[in-house]
Order: sequence, then C-alpha cells, then structure tokens
Amino acid sequence: TAANGQLTRLDVTEMASSVRLSAAPAQRRVTLSWQANTPWSNDNQTHDVYRSRSGPAGPFNKIAEVRVQGSPYTFTDTGEDTFVADGNTSRVLSADSSYCYRVMTRGQYTDTQLVGFNPIINYSQIICATPTDTTRPCAPVLGLDSLNCANLTNESLCDQTSFTNKLRWQLTTSPSCDPNVVSYKLYYGRYQQDEP
Repeated sequence: TAANGQLTRLDVTEMASSVRLSAAPAQRRVTLSWQANTPWSNDNQTHDVYRSRSGPAGPFNKIAEVRVQGSPYTFTDTGEDTFVADGNTSRVLSADSSYCYRVMTRGQYTDTQLVGFNPIINYSQIICATPTDTTRPCAPVLGLDSLNCANLTNESLCDQTSFTNKLRWQLTTSPSCDPNVVSYKLYYGRYQQDEP
C-alpha cells in the first residue's frame, strides 16, 4: 500500500485453465483429445495417459507416455498398455465395459525468470467412455415345421385342437459377425411375399 493507504498493483497473473479432456469412442478403441489455455507451453512435451476399468474412483494405471507437438493433443487407446512399470493392463476394449481416463500434462515457461517453476504438472478431469459395437450379430438359420393343410381330411379337421407352425433356428458363426446374440425378434407375415 502507498503512504496514502491506496493499494498498489504489483503484478498480474495470466489466465490459465485446467486440462480439458474429451473422448470419442469407436469400435474397440477410444480416441482421447485434450487441450489447455495456459501461459506456459505444453507443446513438445511428454504427457501421461491413465486408464481405469473400475470407474472414475480408480485405480488408474498409466498406459502411455505420449510425445505431443501442438494442441489439440490426441491419443487413441486400442487397449494396449505401453507403460508396464506399474503393471500390464493390456486388454481388448469391449463394448460391454466402460473405461475412465485422465491425462497428466507437463508444461514449461519460456520466460527465463520463470524457468525455476518448470516442469508444470497439470491433470485433466476424469472422463469415461464405452467403445462402440458396429459388428452385426450372426444371422440364424431358420427352420419351419409347418402344418400341411392339404393332407388334412375333413374328419381330421374336427379333431384338431390347434393349428401351429413350429419354428426353430440355429446360430451360425463367421469372423465377420458377432456370435454374442442377446435376443431374437420374430416377425410374422400371412403370406410369403409380406414384408415383416
């Protein structure tokens, strides 16, 4: 403060944001991108990517050290853990599971008066994503045991209590389809040319 009691501004801090992480799921992979608005540079550094399969509370394992150039920074998780010092958590990313991520950035001031603060460590928020599933389920082979009405006599029609067709199907497998079928939907058309 000055002698007259007025406050005197000595310096001003520059605006800085935390690291903002986003995720774009794809088939058996999740692409992460992150950026930050900071007065220091996060370019030409190594950023660490962490993954948890147990939800946002963790535990998180470092799965990659990503050498970045310029923002926005990106990394695609295909399930491979390239940093095994904390345990190998490599896995095939499944559309049945959610994976949570966090990124740690390293930055540095270029101002020679501030280089003593380097490196500047900053963490992103935690974001969770589920890989997509675009593989079609395997189509079943349908069999039909139909009632042959032409063979029924007038007398047998009187003794018939129900007129039924029996459907049966068998699962087929192929490398181009997913055999993990959860349910089937049955459609009926009165005539063969009817659309379901």
